[in-house]
Amino acid sequence: MQEILERTRAEDPVRGNWYVPKTECGTIWCDASSIAIEVVLAIEGAAVEDAAWLRKADDFNHINVTELDAVLKGVNLALKWRLRTIEIRTDSATVLGWVGSVITGERRVRTKGVTEMLVKCRLGVLGELIAEFGLKLNVVLVPSEKNRADALTRVKRAWLEEPEEARKGIAAACQLDDSELKRLHAMHHLGVDRTLYLAKKSDADVTRGSIRKVVGSCDRCQSINPAPCGHEQGSLSVEHNWKRLAVDVTHYRQGMYLSMVDCGPGRLAI
Repeated sequence: MQEILERTRAEDPVRGNWYVPKTECGTIWCDASSIAIEVVLAIEGAAVEDAAWLRKADDFNHINVTELDAVLKGVNLALKWRLRTIEIRTDSATVLGWVGSVITGERRVRTKGVTEMLVKCRLGVLGELIAEFGLKLNVVLVPSEKNRADALTRVKRAWLEEPEEARKGIAAACQLDDSELKRLHAMHHLGVDRTLYLAKKSDADVTRGSIRKVVGSCDRCQSINPAPCGHEQGSLSVEHNWKRLAVDVTHYRQGMYLSMVDCGPGRLAI
């Protein structure tokens, strides 16, 4: 917590006097990463507001689409401050071309790939904002190291890693023994693969052999779906009747019939 407070004091872009000039001109700095979307609004060179949106864990949008989302969020933030002449600063050359095409209207936006419709939808929204509010936009490409929004989309690598002490503690607390594995399997009576997958959610060190042993000793699973038994290749015969059955599908006069043959001495066929 102390480290977060120190970095906030040193790197928070919004600082200084709490006086914002009455003007309709401003600059928005936009950036995005795999973690968050960040926008910094500056008026006459001073940052007056910044905002960040964490990306969802299931957000698989391409980074260029996310950068375009940052531009839209920045324009909406500027509209709340009643700005009409806005300079957009981004470190994405692709977004520079897309937004520039919408502003000038000189050429159609050309994009390919699975995100084509997502890009065109967002650019359509931007075009409607320009027409509805009479915005005067200008987009500028800046290096990432000079983008004022860049720092707020990054976190230290150490914060993303799990401490060694925590990993040891979790492993010791969540280690599953045979009784726990039997209890876990008894909840659903799934097969080896699925039970192993669920067990690894609690104990990453559980082995397939231990799961196979638990499933093999489960009376309910063996009665419903007994494990296949091996036999000598090429021979299915047994010494006693009705000990082993051979089942197959037979074709006769364009029809399919299920055939069953007793592998014992009787050789009864149905």
